[in-house]
Amino acid sequence: MAPMSGYDLLKEIRSDSGLAQVCFLMISAEPSIERIVAARKAQADSYLVKPFNADTLKIKIDEAFKTRNAATPCCGKVRDRLAGTLMQLP
Repeated sequence: MAPMSGYDLLKEIRSDSGLAQVCFLMISAEPSIERIVAARKAQADSYLVKPFNADTLKIKIDEAFKTRNAATPCCGKVRDRLAGTLMQLP
């Protein structure tokens, strides 16, 4: 089986009704505008370019959960649990 790209994985997630509302942050070492636009067109909630710091990751996760929370109320609980874990990062 050929390896699956992040774009392929995202396409599979978005096509599954049980997973479609999952927050998806794409992380890549590729900073090109074309990749960032492709990720957003593929419905990634955010795109982070490596290297990044913990504060940037926390902000992106919070933004993604706020967006998804409007459609799925349970996301707020998950966001709060994840925020507690992230606060422990250096």
